Amino acid sequence: MRGQVVQWKGDNTAEVERMLAGHLVRADKEGDLLKLTGLGISTELKPGDSVILERDRLGIRRAHDLTRRTKETWVTWQGNNLDKCKEFLKAYKVRFEVQGNKLGLFGDESPLPWFILKPGDRLVKRGGEIVISVEGRDHRAD
Repeated sequence: MRGQVVQWKGDNTAEVERMLAGHLVRADKEGDLLKLTGLGISTELKPGDSVILERDRLGIRRAHDLTRRTKETWVTWQGNNLDKCKEFLKAYKVRFEVQGNKLGLFGDESPLPWFILKPGDRLVKRGGEIVISVEGRDHRAD
């Protein structure tokens, strides 16, 4: 049996209280926090944290715990490391075109590049998605 989950969004106190109905727990909103107090519990939820109810047991899943579990990997385009970039993206349907020291990434059958990397730009795998990092700014690759 899979439990119920309610994520604290900063404005859904009533939804959390409905889940806590039947338990001796009180939910009080204080700014962005939701304070849970009651028999055997005294904690605060930050936005993104979730309350879990499985059978008759309550639990908390912290949003920061989820991000910690996901390890990022990356490769930096150096202008001459095509094989390394191909290996990094082998699970994705991407075509490559090198023009000078720039690397064009193409998806599907489109004649237009999905993205053009310059030396120093980084390809990042984050949570199963590819993110392009250019000069410290991240761009999702859709």
